[in-house]
Amino acid sequence: MHCGAYKFYRETTQFCCSSGEISLVEFVLPEYLVQLITSNDAKSKSFQNMIRTYNNHFAFTSIGMSCDEKYERRDHGIYTVKVQGQIHHYLDDLMPQQASKKLSGVQFYFYDPDHQVANRMMTLPRLDQYIVESLVELLKPNPYSELLRQASELDEIDQYHIVIRANPELDQRRYNMPTSTEVAGIWTEDENNDYSELWDIRVYSKAGRSYKVQYYYGCYDPLQYVLMFPNGETGWHGNIPRVGCSYRQKKKSVQSNYVKIEDLFYQLKV
Repeated sequence: MHCGAYKFYRETTQFCCSSGEISLVEFVLPEYLVQLITSNDAKSKSFQNMIRTYNNHFAFTSIGMSCDEKYERRDHGIYTVKVQGQIHHYLDDLMPQQASKKLSGVQFYFYDPDHQVANRMMTLPRLDQYIVESLVELLKPNPYSELLRQASELDEIDQYHIVIRANPELDQRRYNMPTSTEVAGIWTEDENNDYSELWDIRVYSKAGRSYKVQYYYGCYDPLQYVLMFPNGETGWHGNIPRVGCSYRQKKKSVQSNYVKIEDLFYQLKV
């Protein structure tokens, strides 16, 4: 009755919004996306039939999991994936280690729009080029996309790394369009700074490894489900304040917990 959420059988009455104690902002999709999702023309039907492919192709993160390869064979029956353990998302380096390797995830956004379209069509030619071009243009204001374009203009990118904040400082009960400065920062590797946020993600140009995005990060949803959060709005995270509790009060409480955890890490190190 409070949020109008649809629930599965036997889910409790407080499962969605804690009986109105949690209030989330209702994001508004761009008109072009609404048209692709709801219209019946040829372009829209093509998009609807491949909507997961489009989203995964434009996602900043890639999916990671341990699965049984024998179930992936397509010689007969229904395609099946059997996962062992937890499914997680991760970010690759800004540039692939080998020039011949196909681009993926965040690496597409590290190029200007013209080259980005060409790279995407080369990687997955069955996509509609007009839709790809339109989505590239639509995602230009996305703060993560904007940040990567800015980073690509640096002369010596190997001397920098990108810090993506796990939980951008935004109140989810108000509609705030995040900016690249709110969701991330660029730091030089040799700079001696006091930045000690344990849960932030650091992405390098060519380090030869991937960086896991935990499910409780506020950036988890907008990095993976980019067509649902085209403006980079913060997804679910554990620091969402309850109704009647200000964001600053919640943030102060969380920061005190950070200090305790950092003290614990220091003691373990000593």
